[in-house]
Amino acid sequence: MWIRHLTLDSFRCHDHTVVDFVPGVNVIAGPNGSGKTSLLEAAYLLAVGHTFRPGDDQQLVADGASQAIVSGVVAAGGRDVELAIGLGHGPGVGRKDRFRVNGAVRRSVRDFVGHLRAVVFSPDDLDLVKGPPAGRREFLDRVAAAVRPGHARLLSEWERVLRQRNSLLASLPRGSRGAGSEVPETLQTWTEMVVEKGAELTHSRVRTLERLERGFREVSARLGLPSAGVRYRADWTARPAEDVMTVAGDLRDGLAAVAVKERERGLTLVGPHRDDLVLDISGRDGRSRASQGEQRSLALALRLAELRVQEETFDDMPVLLLDDVLSELDEGRQRDLFELLPAAQTLLTVATEDPELAPGLEKAVRDFATRRELDVSVLRTDRVERA
Repeated sequence: MWIRHLTLDSFRCHDHTVVDFVPGVNVIAGPNGSGKTSLLEAAYLLAVGHTFRPGDDQQLVADGASQAIVSGVVAAGGRDVELAIGLGHGPGVGRKDRFRVNGAVRRSVRDFVGHLRAVVFSPDDLDLVKGPPAGRREFLDRVAAAVRPGHARLLSEWERVLRQRNSLLASLPRGSRGAGSEVPETLQTWTEMVVEKGAELTHSRVRTLERLERGFREVSARLGLPSAGVRYRADWTARPAEDVMTVAGDLRDGLAAVAVKERERGLTLVGPHRDDLVLDISGRDGRSRASQGEQRSLALALRLAELRVQEETFDDMPVLLLDDVLSELDEGRQRDLFELLPAAQTLLTVATEDPELAPGLEKAVRDFATRRELDVSVLRTDRVERA
């Protein structure tokens, strides 16, 4: 699987940019602010339907434009597939026609994704370790959606029933919220739906994490952290890896224990929307007690574990998107990273004002390409085709 070319129209700082890639290592070099990361964003957008950077879709549209279009041709399974996504407001980018495959409209992102797979490494990955639990849940759900059929649909269903239950809790009259108050039948119904979907979602997440954990431990050891670990934490159960019915029983008990508090606050307080991934080193919490270098290695191990799971699941490799990650690593960790990467199309951004790559970096890239029998292309962002 590889991207033949990308076209960016009114996307970020690109008015109109066309870029061709080789199936090997594509080094995208240039000064800061020249649109390097935007090219990786565009590739990731075609893979999963959203960017890997914070912000909404409108922020992706160039200043002064009402809409942006990202398109590309992907070679996969012996054939070429044309993918396009519209952003903003304008012809061809409405809610019902923003996704296209070979020119045909796809009604939702779930109908669009799957033709291109990509794994991204970026400096922001440090937030996977240091940031709040929501980012780690999103990471796990994204991996699960890629390798477990039905997970994306299950996540959508869970979010719907959670919204409905929260809305109902918030609408309860003040007099019916305390202990001893009669629980409305509709709330009981939505509670059971939260139990059902929450248990299925938790079970799917934990099964995915079991696969991730094998690769995570192996990669962590090779990155100098042999005692690193990752586990799923759900405060409402100590056994989320059990069968779905057992997890459902634990979630039902957890909701019952906070039922009065939920009615008082008008909010669902127990469930997979509050769970977390716990990263540790020899029992030390990676979020608060690991050094920044250790945290960076933990984040890198998570990404490489994600890559391993995709290797095990699919016949072809995903596209690797490396956004300025080498500058965050010393030479030893740069070598470690390249040793652990498979033979796959790689888009690698490098921030530099110089017309040539730094000798050490160029050697590391070319050594990696030689070992994996890949071609190397160096693209300067100030030399790409622009309108």
